[in-house]
Amino acid sequence: CLLDMIKFLFVDYEEESLFLKDCMGKSNKDINKYVYEYRERKINELDINRVDFVNKYRNNRKEALEYLFQESLPLSWLKKLKLDNPVDIFEIHSKMDKTIFFMKFVRST
Repeated sequence: CLLDMIKFLFVDYEEESLFLKDCMGKSNKDINKYVYEYRERKINELDINRVDFVNKYRNNRKEALEYLFQESLPLSWLKKLKLDNPVDIFEIHSKMDKTIFFMKFVRST
């Protein structure tokens, strides 16, 4: 859902202000496009490496996967992921388009 994506991606005052400035008065289609492009930029800027992901995964699986995919992940979605080895998850993910959404990743593994 777009609202969940907005809540997940725009977490601090600066990001919220940017979102409001850039999207005020825009159509739903334009806001949707903006949010998805923002997610892609965030993923590209994070440039997550395997060591960071594995460490995050060992501390908190849900947060690590949300960090990797940059989207909010309900527990019902997490249960669908058959893989549980963070190195395998990272390696498979790194061979795909890094902006892939979680459920598409799950269906492809």
